Amino acid sequence: MNAADSSVTNWLRKLEAGDDDAAQKLWDVFFERLVRLVRQRLGTTPQQAADAEDVALSAFASFVRGVDQRQFANLAGRHELWRLLISIAIHKLLHLRRDQNALKRGGGFKAVEPHDGHAAINDLISREPTPDFAAQVAEQYGQWMRSLDSDELRQLTEWKLAGFTNEEIAVKTGRTTRTIERKLHLIRSILELELNRSDDE
Repeated sequence: MNAADSSVTNWLRKLEAGDDDAAQKLWDVFFERLVRLVRQRLGTTPQQAADAEDVALSAFASFVRGVDQRQFANLAGRHELWRLLISIAIHKLLHLRRDQNALKRGGGFKAVEPHDGHAAINDLISREPTPDFAAQVAEQYGQWMRSLDSDELRQLTEWKLAGFTNEEIAVKTGRTTRTIERKLHLIRSILELELNRSDDE
């Protein structure tokens, strides 16, 4: 477990014990990532940006309430928390869009379509995976992260799920875009192997 993972796990335990400062620490780590995730689906107009922040805020508040009510017994660390926040945010986003469409028929909301495992992997390696995709793979996320054998590959996967482009990841890591693309293809190969192994069982 690296230092960042350890910090998140410690803050989770403190939050469960009623430490409000721990909630602020987790907010600082995850809130902007949630906003980015939701904004990809909503768009970038001022109203849509405000809606994205409202959805992320509501999702985080629901998470804190859930911890207070002991609803998340299996929440062990950073990866499980991010998967949970994705799921809560997407759930709230779908309700927001449903309510908006009730007011404006034909609003163009695209329902979440189910992914099979291979399609989900392809979406992960694509340039801009969507929040809809992130919600669909939430159940597979923990298994996939465990199958990746290095912190670097797990971090790349997290950034892709958070909506960063290959170019943005290259800047964050100080590597070339081509290097990032090669590593994403390695991730694809590992996940495909894991998926095929699961299909054979």
